[in-house]
Amino acid sequence: MARRVAALYDIEGNLHALDAVLADVERGGGDVVVCGGDLVVGPSPAEVLDRLAGLRDVRYLRGNADRMVLHGTDEYGTDWSAYRDRLGAERLAAVASWPL
Repeated sequence: MARRVAALYDIEGNLHALDAVLADVERGGGDVVVCGGDLVVGPSPAEVLDRLAGLRDVRYLRGNADRMVLHGTDEYGTDWSAYRDRLGAERLAAVASWPL
């Protein structure tokens, strides 16, 4: 039996948009969600990760914004440490485990 894959990209911490898309995925009977990077920036990065963690089968790829949250210091004039503080050690470890 073929599996239905929902590919999500550039969520950028937008929980409201993610919830709308996931509602559509659930109605359509998606089996796997693939997140193609750039999740942990924006207004609600921790909440986005927590929402995705509650799903049955999610695969992740680390995007450039995710990399900057993990390792950036002053790239693009952004205080990446503020994102690290919001995410906490456990979520950061999860992001670090994602393949590039």
